[in-house]
Amino acid sequence: IGGLLGLVTGTLGIEQILVGTIGKRFVMGAYAPYFSVSQGAIVIAVELVLILLTTWLACRSVLKQQAVELLKGEKPPTAKPRFFEKWALWKRLPLLTKTVINNCINDKRRVFGTIIGIAGCTALIVTAVTVDNNIQKSFTWQYRDVYSYDTVVRYNAGIEEAQGDIQEVLDEIGTESTSVYTSPFKLMQPDGNQDAVTVTVPLEDDFDSFVHLNGEGRTAEEKYTDGIWVSRAYNAHFDAKPGDIIEIMDSEGQIHQFTIQGFFNHYLFNNQIVMSKEAYLQEFESEAVPNAFLVDSGDMTAKEIRKALSGIKAVRMVKDDYQAAFDVFSDFSNIAGAVVVVYLVLSVLMAIIVLFDLYTVFIEEKKKELIVLMINGFSVRDARQYIYRDTIVLTIIGIILGVIFGAVMGNITIMTLEPDMAYFAKGIDWMACGFGAAASSVLAVVLCSAALRRISRFKLSDINKL
Repeated sequence: IGGLLGLVTGTLGIEQILVGTIGKRFVMGAYAPYFSVSQGAIVIAVELVLILLTTWLACRSVLKQQAVELLKGEKPPTAKPRFFEKWALWKRLPLLTKTVINNCINDKRRVFGTIIGIAGCTALIVTAVTVDNNIQKSFTWQYRDVYSYDTVVRYNAGIEEAQGDIQEVLDEIGTESTSVYTSPFKLMQPDGNQDAVTVTVPLEDDFDSFVHLNGEGRTAEEKYTDGIWVSRAYNAHFDAKPGDIIEIMDSEGQIHQFTIQGFFNHYLFNNQIVMSKEAYLQEFESEAVPNAFLVDSGDMTAKEIRKALSGIKAVRMVKDDYQAAFDVFSDFSNIAGAVVVVYLVLSVLMAIIVLFDLYTVFIEEKKKELIVLMINGFSVRDARQYIYRDTIVLTIIGIILGVIFGAVMGNITIMTLEPDMAYFAKGIDWMACGFGAAASSVLAVVLCSAALRRISRFKLSDINKL
């Protein structure tokens, strides 16, 4: 049943989410489903083998005992005192505190199962929220720490006085700008594939006020005045280092080689190269001619800038760079949001199936002890403390392990999702950790409270039947 549900969810749910978001940007025409029935059958077969193997190992651990030993029933606990029971502190502890410790020591399977269940629920939530938050964080960091511009004005450099006319209008409307040469090239990747890359050559001294090349390499003053600087994605995905050779191909098919001076943090979905005027002149044997302005629009919108420049025929495009990047990240955010929902549903199902079953079975196993407690004057509330105190301890341990595992898996998932041209933000997302811990705590409290309601229905006369 789980395998069939997975097939339906994968083909009709997850793939449709992909088609509705990023698929429309990269796929032309009909979209062929990636997940095939044969792959689903293989996954179901592997899961079935794992379940059968687990069941066989569990049965083997019990049935390897002699039949006469099994007929004796559960072995009574040994009367030999544990080392800590000789401590003076142990003797002063309340009865219920002692039971918490003894319950955890005597029932290792429950301890292990509860911790794994809580850790699994927490890890699922932390992983999903970490992916979602770090993708959003990447966009924020790009326009906070890397770019101080939000609009790009491209123009025909062959028209005389075009640069001066555009500069004059940009100054009149109160925007700040810097002149650059920018052009698309083909990036020759070390794995033999090709990808798009934008080469930018700074032509004014104030370039570093618009693009902050934070990353490995030389000082800030030298970063864009010597050699070429490559966006971090190339370093992360191809293990490139400063001093390596990078190859780009121009529109005529000619390949150019450069020595990498360093890498700068860049989180958008495109490869970027910042090249000094000297490096461009040396390789292309001509000076870079300005053909674009990087504009900090301030209070102006791209539409207003476009209108102000409408009288200049040399202007080819006024691009809202911020909005274009935001649209791409929104698509990925929609996918991440869907993943968060799926993971939350899975965590709730895991909690109900695993934790509620564990709580219920444990209460049934302790039914005799709980009735004895109540016969000796303990209230139902006291009897419940006998169960939920150690559950609290196990839940805390499970949440801690789940948060750690979820934070690690969240970053691994992000690295898996990264295309070759992108480099997302990474690291511990404390909001995800807090949300995962809080959600798991609520699930554990709700399920444990539901299971503890069974205690109030115990009949003291049932002691003779146990």
